[in-house]
Amino acid sequence: MKRPAQPRLFIAIDPPEGLRTAYAALRRSLPEAPGLAWADPAQLHLTLRFLGETDEITAATVRGGLGQIAFAPFRMVTSGVGFFPGDRDPRVLWLGVNHDERLLVFKAQVDKALAARGFPRENRRFSPHITLARIHEPLPPETLSALRDIRLSGQGLAVDRFHLYASELNPSGAIHTLVETYPAGDRSPP
Repeated sequence: MKRPAQPRLFIAIDPPEGLRTAYAALRRSLPEAPGLAWADPAQLHLTLRFLGETDEITAATVRGGLGQIAFAPFRMVTSGVGFFPGDRDPRVLWLGVNHDERLLVFKAQVDKALAARGFPRENRRFSPHITLARIHEPLPPETLSALRDIRLSGQGLAVDRFHLYASELNPSGAIHTLVETYPAGDRSPP
């Protein structure tokens, strides 16, 4: 008997509703192309850390550790689009955010809380972004050009909370379910 999959967890910052609305309008204005899978506006997020399949005991430990992270609210600004792994063989269309030291300090706090609970630090450099679309096959040059010209820069992102999500894969894409929300604030004991 096949055992049910454990939830795939990730930690993320949600964009404001205004960015979701601007993205949805932009998406409707761009040409459709086979092999181009747009993200659902309701599912947009900036991933701080992907944890993968996590059992219930570990998930409870993670929730407790994340609840101890103290941070002051801060703002970021979107900066433009790009492709992973690059322009030659694009697989992901992303929206970046301006470099912000406060985000890097906050990300380090998340990593420290996770390391204290047995999650090793990531070896790759943190590249903050919001995934807009996945590219499953080569796109026509005019479509790639239209994607490069997307204008979503200058959108503000207020970071006054972060979230733990569960992600379930299905044929139409991943479905993200909110597990817990962690607001900004001081977590020191009274």
